[in-house]
Amino acid sequence: MMWVALGLDRPRSDKDSVWFEAARRYPTLFPANVARLTTLSPAWGGTAQEMLEFARTQAARAPESDPLPALVPLAHFENAAAGRSPMSRGAWFPEEALREIVAAAGRWWQRGRHPRGIEAHNIFGAAFYTADLRRPARGHLARTGGRGSRLPWSHLGDPAHQYQRACARLNVPVPA
Repeated sequence: MMWVALGLDRPRSDKDSVWFEAARRYPTLFPANVARLTTLSPAWGGTAQEMLEFARTQAARAPESDPLPALVPLAHFENAAAGRSPMSRGAWFPEEALREIVAAAGRWWQRGRHPRGIEAHNIFGAAFYTADLRRPARGHLARTGGRGSRLPWSHLGDPAHQYQRACARLNVPVPA
């Protein structure tokens, strides 16, 4: 419902209402948290500050092995993407943001299986890839099982192409 409210450009109060109900029912539901982060992004009428605050809060509350810490790099991708074209060159994240992404990755390293773990590994892998941190990028992308996700790769261009390109550059095998 949150994506519908976003797509229909409903007022903020409607989006907030849907989020509060989703959070009441299942506060750590990854897709609902991603949708909420998107509704708070500058691209959809929110602010960078409230989006980053939401990501940090949810990551801090995440149970062990829950992929919610991936909201932190996703928020930084959303923030950076607001001011650039998909293929523009240059650093994606300032040093402070990169330190925060590294810390979030340290809080989450999938110890058990989670249905959204592949998406989280894509988010962290893409963040480290764009920062040219090859070892952590390779580690996360190797855990995707050759399956890319739309976010955050769509910020770089065609998601499937960008995912495969990153894997190729990092020597991460991708099943045909």
